[in-house]
Amino acid sequence: MTTKAKALDRLIDAIAGENVPMSSQTVAGRLDTLADTLAGDDVTFSARDIAGRISQLAGMIEDGTISIGGGGDNWKPIGDGNTHLWVYSFGVGDTVSLRCSAVGTPGNITIDWGDGSVTQLTSTDETYYTHEYETKGVYVISFINETSSDHVKFGGGSTSRIFNQDVTSGTRLIYAECEDSAVWDTYALSGCPNLLQVSFNCAYVADYAIQNAYSLKNINISDKCTNFRGYCFTRASSLRNVTIPATITQLGASVFEYCFMLENVTVLASTPPTIAASTFNHCDNATFFVPAESVDAYKAATNWSSYASRIQAIPA
Repeated sequence: MTTKAKALDRLIDAIAGENVPMSSQTVAGRLDTLADTLAGDDVTFSARDIAGRISQLAGMIEDGTISIGGGGDNWKPIGDGNTHLWVYSFGVGDTVSLRCSAVGTPGNITIDWGDGSVTQLTSTDETYYTHEYETKGVYVISFINETSSDHVKFGGGSTSRIFNQDVTSGTRLIYAECEDSAVWDTYALSGCPNLLQVSFNCAYVADYAIQNAYSLKNINISDKCTNFRGYCFTRASSLRNVTIPATITQLGASVFEYCFMLENVTVLASTPPTIAASTFNHCDNATFFVPAESVDAYKAATNWSSYASRIQAIPA
């Protein structure tokens, strides 16, 4: 049996098994996504990418280290105005490395690692900040600014993402609460394949911000947001539902491209937001729910008209 087949076998066993702390629904959903990917319908992932992600998921199950079923208070936004990242650590020897920079006065920004340890940001240049946890479990990393003019900055280029999980020793980003207290630039959370949930309480979502978040299930968007830049959720292939608030006026190119499992898109704006021809590429099962009084406007709007047969009124 090939390595890829063995990894799939372990995933299948996990669905039926009793000793895996990951919910069967989560495992089944990821397995479905991987199966769709392996089937090759309009998928551009390489075989190497697929094998790597299967192995990564299988390893999480085999180790019995991830417990994400059922939610709980840890999964709710903290809502204190600071940015928070939930990570899973495998314990001693497992190092989390964050890449970020300070905007403002570096000494006024603190990283609270969630285990009683803190680190001050020391530079306005992009810098790695590293921490090792002593025990395995979920930790909430908080970025605390002393003044409103001080911000931590994430992203800015394809090599500027917060985490590069190919080289981060086992640590998994599983939830992110994105606030205006941070600057969210391009690629900020790109390449985090185990990211499950993200909350946005900031003005916009930058280009490529969460590209390739294959496990992403939930996106919570506040009415602070006004636009999603290009490719920001491309290949969020586990995402089924998304609600776009009335404040969103623009959805850039390929924002939800290759979100194969997307089923329900609820758009609350009475005036159709501007979209590109590629915004919902390969979202072939999605139904678009819009305000009842605006159904005809959406069906006639530029690029929305391509989805006219799938545009419906939001249920009363």
